[in-house]
Formats: sequence, C-alpha cells, structure tokens
Amino acid sequence: MRRLPPSTQVVEAFGLAGEMVPTHTSDVWRMGSAALKRVDDHDAVEWVCGLLANRSGEQGIRLQRPIAAADGRWIVDGWSASTWLSGEGDGTRWRQILEAAEVFHGWLADVERPAWLDEIDDPWRRSDRAAWGEQPADVRSEFVPLVEELTSMRQPLLAQNQLVHGDLTGNVLFSEGLPPGIIDLSLYWRPPGYAAAIVAVDCFEWEGVGPGVLDYVADQPDGEQLLIRAALFRIIRTGMVNWADPEPRLNVHRETISAIRTRISSTNR
Repeated sequence: MRRLPPSTQVVEAFGLAGEMVPTHTSDVWRMGSAALKRVDDHDAVEWVCGLLANRSGEQGIRLQRPIAAADGRWIVDGWSASTWLSGEGDGTRWRQILEAAEVFHGWLADVERPAWLDEIDDPWRRSDRAAWGEQPADVRSEFVPLVEELTSMRQPLLAQNQLVHGDLTGNVLFSEGLPPGIIDLSLYWRPPGYAAAIVAVDCFEWEGVGPGVLDYVADQPDGEQLLIRAALFRIIRTGMVNWADPEPRLNVHRETISAIRTRISSTNR
C-alpha cells in the first residue's frame, strides 16, 4: 500500500516548510526539525500533547514537544506535529534504555490517571489487560498452551501503578553527545517495573541479548512476576494475529518461557 504524506493544508496549518521525508515508521514523516504523525486516538493524543507542552523539568532525557497549529489545535485532519528527535534505537543498550525509563517514569510519577485510558480498546490494551488477568486472553489455539503456562505462574503483587511507557525498546533513541530521546509515548497505568520487564522480554526475544537482561529485571522488586506479565503481554498480542506460519514466533516465545521458568525454579529452591 502506498504511503500518503500529510496534505499541503496540514503542513501549512502547522506552519512547517521544507522537504517531506518518509521515515522507517509508516505513519511518521519528517519535515526539517519537525515530525508529522498520523493520529489514531484523538483523545489520547490531545492529552499527551497537553502534558508535553505544559510539563517540563526532565533531566537526562530528551522528549518530543508538540507543535500547535496556528489556531491552537494539536490535531489537523488526523495529523499531529512535534519536534524531531535525532538518534537510533538500539536494543543491545538495554541498561541505558532502563536508565532512561527510570528517569522518564520519575518525571511522570505524580501525573494522575487520565480518563481516556479506560476508553481505548485496541489489541495492545486487550493484551495488557489479559496479561494482568483483567480479561480473558483471545489467542489462536497454538498460543493457548504458552498463555496457560505463564498464567499458572502468575501471582498477585502490590506494586504501585502510575503512567508508564509500555513500548520503550525501539522508542529510546541514542545520538552521540546527547541524552537518550524518548518518543512515541504508549502509555499504560502499571508499575514502572512492568515497562522495564517489557524491555527485557523484547531485548531477549528480538535484539540478540542474552538471558542476563531477564535476570537483571527479575532481581528487582516483584521482578519475576512483572516478567511473567510482560511475556504474557507480548505473547498474547502475537497470538491474536493470523500468522501463515506461527511456529517461528512460538519458538521465540517458548525460549522466553523456558528462561523465566528456570529463573523461578532456581529462586524457589
């Protein structure tokens, strides 16, 4: 499918100029020092733009700042604009990702829970809720045994919830001489350790990182239980897709479950 950039009317509304350059993300275009992104959920984007526009004080990280249209709108014809952050994601730098996450979540710690979180019902939110036992997991039959095994390990925990970024691995950008940049805020109301556990699972499964990243997170308070939920989150989301051949992904997830099972068995001796 051909990617369609934002229209001239959108660009002019945000007061931008320059060459329109596609990025590796299908719904994001770069124009000079600005990024234009297609909006899926207006309420969430409006709220996040307001947060980033009015809240400062972050140290040790870079954040995108929203760009308002000339009439004050954050969204024009389904597009939002923000400052462009330089850098590339690198999952092998997982310790730095987790350090940036800690700073970011500290910056968010006193932000109240936004109402729009209850209104979103996309596959990622359904996967998250199922991972926490708040609704059933609706996955293909091949993924059911994986979900059932992890669910059998899940136990209650008392970690405090707050706003967290639930997709940090590819959205922490590293650029020489600059603090890490955090983009594409995918916000959930969960413990900060859950976001770290998702990073650990992602890096173990897809970034060529060894099981040390899982052990690092497991050693944190409630770490093993948060890893179980993070693995469930990713497995359930994968299991919703009608893959022509699910076996390669099943094998990746089986390795994660095996590593978590081994870790829990060793600590329970």
